[in-house]
Amino acid sequence: MSDPLTWALVAVAATSAYGTWYSGQSQANQFKAQERAADVNAKQIKLNAEAAAAAGTQREEQARRKIRAMEAKSVAAVSATGTRIEGSNLDLIGQNRMFGELDALNIRYDTEMQRRGLLAQSGMETYAGRIAGMNRSNAATGSYINAASSLLQSGTSGYLGYKSLQQGKT
Repeated sequence: MSDPLTWALVAVAATSAYGTWYSGQSQANQFKAQERAADVNAKQIKLNAEAAAAAGTQREEQARRKIRAMEAKSVAAVSATGTRIEGSNLDLIGQNRMFGELDALNIRYDTEMQRRGLLAQSGMETYAGRIAGMNRSNAATGSYINAASSLLQSGTSGYLGYKSLQQGKT
């Protein structure tokens, strides 16, 4: 075991095993970074969904205020003419109120669809983070297995080479 060839084989085997292990650990670290990035993205997208919902609620309320203001102007205009708010005047005001409510409900629907889309996207980011976490764990475990395999392979090759040399001497 003290000859230089044996030491060289041991050094090659150790270096190869370390390189294999280090490569697997680097890959595991990349997956860990992907996992963290996906988690950050998922949280940010959830915040965006909350902001979209809040903005949508504001737009919906603004649409309702607008229709109430238009209704008040219509009532004032009808009253200014000296006619009563009945018949076609009342129908017109009611129709405007109905269309205004439909506008507000459409805003609510659009907001809800946007919020759901963002939450689905957030869920996909969370899922991607979990997958990256599993890949990280697999890469770390694989680095140990591959390093051990590299050591065994180098050891076997060295032994077979040594045996071949021994047979050549006799």
